Amino acid sequence: MTIIDYENNELSIRIPVARRLKEARIIVGISQKKLGIVAGMDEFSASARMNQYEKGKHTPDFLTLKRIAKVLSVPVVYFYAEDNTLAELLFLYEKLSKESKKRILQFCKNLIQLRN
Repeated sequence: MTIIDYENNELSIRIPVARRLKEARIIVGISQKKLGIVAGMDEFSASARMNQYEKGKHTPDFLTLKRIAKVLSVPVVYFYAEDNTLAELLFLYEKLSKESKKRILQFCKNLIQLRN
């Protein structure tokens, strides 16, 4: 998985939700309209609403963002990640099994202990 670099766009620096939403949608390979419809929006306004969210003109409320995250198989917190590395970790973490998530957490704890 490669995070798309929108860092040079002033709007997407200010609004990580817009940047991450577009990024995840493109990676998953779903249209704005289909994403909106599957997330529970009216089929006649879904494309326009998703476009406004991706452009940063409007920001979805938390419950809408939660439904969008479920469709895209990403944690809601992914949309708020300003750092590309963190965003990629969150994106990938969501794909892991519960056991793998525990192992990753333990690995991180071990790394921190080694530094101290």
